[in-house]
Amino acid sequence: AGYELKDFEDITWSEYIAMGKNILAKTGKPLISVVSESPDLIMVLLQSAGTWMFDENGDVFIAKNDVLKEVIEVYVDLLKSGVLVQVNDWEQYITSFNRGTVAGTINGCWILGSVMLPTEQKGNWGVTNIPRLDKAPNATNYSNQGGSSWVVSANSPNKDAAIDFLAKTFAGSVELYETILPSSGALATYLPAGDSPVYSVPHEFFNGQAVYADITDYASKVPKVKYGIYNYEARDAIAVAISQVLNGRNIDDALQEAEDTVLFRIGVLQRHMGTAQ
Repeated sequence: AGYELKDFEDITWSEYIAMGKNILAKTGKPLISVVSESPDLIMVLLQSAGTWMFDENGDVFIAKNDVLKEVIEVYVDLLKSGVLVQVNDWEQYITSFNRGTVAGTINGCWILGSVMLPTEQKGNWGVTNIPRLDKAPNATNYSNQGGSSWVVSANSPNKDAAIDFLAKTFAGSVELYETILPSSGALATYLPAGDSPVYSVPHEFFNGQAVYADITDYASKVPKVKYGIYNYEARDAIAVAISQVLNGRNIDDALQEAEDTVLFRIGVLQRHMGTAQ
C-alpha cells in the first residue's frame, strides 16, 4: 500500500485512521482486530494519556472523564471506518494477524510469541509505538497492556522454598531472561535483565530490528495510573457502555450509567466485606 513502519511512528490516531483507510481501500485488509466486547484497547488508549477510570483519590472517574470520552470516539471511528474489526474470541484474534486477515496488532510485548508463530512471515514484521490521542492534554505514544505477577500463598506448606525459587529465577537471574526472551518476548521488571546484551540483538523475524531494546525504551515512557481495587468492576461497566454506544446510545449517557453501575457494585462489595468481617 506504499507505507513503511516509520510512517506509523509517533503519529496520532487521526493519522492512523487516515492511513488505515488508504490501506483498506488498496488491499482490502483492516489494520487491527479486537475481541468483541473486550475493553482492552480502550484501556490501552486511556493509559496512554495518563488517565484511568479512578482519580488519584480512588474515586470513580467515568462520567466526566473527557479523555475516556475521546477514547470511545476514537474506538467508534476505528470500527466504522473498517480500520478495526471485531472477532469472536481470542483464538480468532490470534488467527487474524497470523493469517494476514489484518495487517498488525496493538498489544503488550507478550503478544510477540503469538506473532512469531507463522515462521514463513519472518522479516515481514516490525514494532513501533502506538498512536496518541489528538486532543487529550497529556497524550503520549506509549501504554501498557496486561502482564503477569508471581505470588506465593502465605498458607503454602513450602512458602520459603517457593520464595527462594522465585528470588533466584524471575527475581534474580539475568541468565533466565536471556534464555526465555528470544522465543517468548518475556520482558521483565527485574531491572538488571534490561542491561543484558541479549536485549540489543537484532531479531530476524522483525527484519533485524532490536525489538526488545526498543520495547524496553517504550516501557520507560508509559504514563503511570492507579488501577485501584475495583478495576475490573469498572472495566466490565465500560465494556457495556461501548456496546451501547455502538448500538446508537449517546456517549455521555452510556458513561453516566457506567459510573452509576460501578458505584453500585462497589457499594455492594463493601457491604459484603463488612458483613464478612
